[in-house]
Amino acid sequence: MRLSNFSDYGIRVLMYTAGIDRSKLCTTKEVSDYYGISYNHLVKVVHKLSSLGYLKIKKGRSGGFELNRDPKKVRLGEIVKDLEPDFFIVECFDSNNQNCKVLSFCKAKSPLFKAQKAFLRELNRTSLYDLTKNTSKEWGI
Repeated sequence: MRLSNFSDYGIRVLMYTAGIDRSKLCTTKEVSDYYGISYNHLVKVVHKLSSLGYLKIKKGRSGGFELNRDPKKVRLGEIVKDLEPDFFIVECFDSNNQNCKVLSFCKAKSPLFKAQKAFLRELNRTSLYDLTKNTSKEWGI
């Protein structure tokens, strides 16, 4: 299983935002420079994270963004599920795309579904806080 770049970047934005001094706003340019990620791509990621309620954006010349939720309550699996465009590890998990000839008797669906659930369950054991505690010195932010 592979996460999209969008989800990867979203996790990185949240980690960066949670890892810095809470009195400071982040900017998309700052995060883009830090990770070496396209600014234009990160604009979309930050907008999505804001629309999902993870970030609060403050507009204006001295604007930026900050976490809008307690990092101890934000679970990694929740972030992934929210950011992945679809979370169907196989075609038949999508009710709009069930063209497989063996769909009605396939024995792979159940273990694959269980694996997907286990993946999210494992990610949900980790909070955004867990990913960022004591990291600002290591990251140099």
